[in-house]
Parts: sequence; C-alpha cells; structure tokens
Amino acid sequence: MTLTGKVLHTYEFREDGKTRLFTWPTRTAENKNKDVCIINWLSGESGELVVLHKDGQAKFTYRGDGLEYERFIPYDVECDVKCRILLTEHYSRAIHILSSDGMYLC
Repeated sequence: MTLTGKVLHTYEFREDGKTRLFTWPTRTAENKNKDVCIINWLSGESGELVVLHKDGQAKFTYRGDGLEYERFIPYDVECDVKCRILLTEHYSRAIHILSSDGMYLC
C-alpha cells in the first residue's frame, strides 16, 4: 500500500493461481530494491522466509536450508542498506544474514 492507503499489490496465491502463498504471515520487511520479505509460519514449530520480487513473483524461500537445526522458527526480519536480509530465529536464538538472492552469509 502507499502512504495514502492505495493498494499496490495483493499477494495471495502461488504461480498456479490455486495454492495459497502463505499459511500464517507474521512479519514483513521491504529492502532497498523493493523486494518484500515475509515470515510465514507453517505451524507452531516451523516456518520459512518468503521473498517476493517487486513484481510479485516469488524470488526465493528460505527454511534454514543446510543448517543443523531440529526446527526453524523465524521470528523477525529486517533489511539493511546493502539489501542483506537479517532474520532472527526463535528456536536456535540465532541471527541469519542472507544476501538479497537468498544465499546464507552467516
């Protein structure tokens, strides 16, 4: 939405037009290149970060891939001036830093 309340985009379904994009979206952030980062809880014990390109297409989904956690429960998301994504994770009490393309940095 704009500051005056005009709707710019509505994100509800995946590319097939039938499957819901989100189960329980909880937090959002927008980075400098207009990507929208959304924390989506899948259940009380798992979640994911969904990043949408400014045109509304899914850019990537991050689920803590490759990390050795029993659970991945993202809690909050922010973006810095270099478009890196900072994601706090509840279960491990860690901060994940991702590139704007979804690559795990640290």
